[in-house]
Amino acid sequence: MRIALCGEPRSGKDTVGEYLEGFHRLAFGDYMKEAYFKKFPEKKYLSKDREDMIAFSQPLVSLYNRIWIDWVEHEMTLLEELDVKENFVITDLRQPHEEKWCRENGFHIVRVHAHVLRRDLRARNLGEKLGKDLPYEVKADFHIYNDGSLEDLQSQVDNLLDCLNEQEMKRRRL
Repeated sequence: MRIALCGEPRSGKDTVGEYLEGFHRLAFGDYMKEAYFKKFPEKKYLSKDREDMIAFSQPLVSLYNRIWIDWVEHEMTLLEELDVKENFVITDLRQPHEEKWCRENGFHIVRVHAHVLRRDLRARNLGEKLGKDLPYEVKADFHIYNDGSLEDLQSQVDNLLDCLNEQEMKRRRL
């Protein structure tokens, strides 16, 4: 099964990704951050500056929009060839070309929602500011609302997995 998570910063995408047992976590941003910190090693241990990372990444994406997709695709291919994983979760779907690639590769797109006050509190607790994110709104197939307890969130994820498993079984029968 393949799931791609989208949502505003600090909405809980990584928390959902961590909860998905048996899934290999992937993120386009992991490769971007690796390149960013090679260029700016002095920033590695500072609070995350989302706007600065976007300013670094977007010119590269405008030159070749598959720059981070290629890394994720390579990792997936390697894991599949080694028969290590078949379940993947991408925790940071944000841009149109990423959405297109995810849809072409059989990902279910799930938006994680959280109230802006909760997201702001989470960011402040990590020494971050929410700042600006990319303006594109990914079109989600499913929605999860992360405004309650961790148990509430996990229950929604369990229900989502039940629904996706049912869909996948129907698809295989066709």
